[in-house]
Amino acid sequence: LVKHREMFTDKVVTWLKKGFVAGPFKTPLPGFRPNRVIGIIQQNKLRPVMDLPAPQGESYSDSMPPLATRKVVMGSAHDFSFLAREVGLSGTMSKFDMEVTYN
Repeated sequence: LVKHREMFTDKVVTWLKKGFVAGPFKTPLPGFRPNRVIGIIQQNKLRPVMDLPAPQGESYSDSMPPLATRKVVMGSAHDFSFLAREVGLSGTMSKFDMEVTYN
């Protein structure tokens, strides 16, 4: 992990500048819930990831009402091809992901 610390720090600073995350905080605000950032090693890089399920019982994930979020499923290439043909050239494709996730 030590060999990736500069890359990890640069990514977190970029997140701060783009407003994806905020901090560090000296004194928590009322109702403040921090989420830790962890690093996932992928090939020759360390990818920062928000650890939203932690800590158990006090996490961001725990604060979400079950019906407030939609279940997201991965579509197959087969299904996508039929949908793309159905909507035609005027269709728009989007994905739910942060810009920096795989950079």
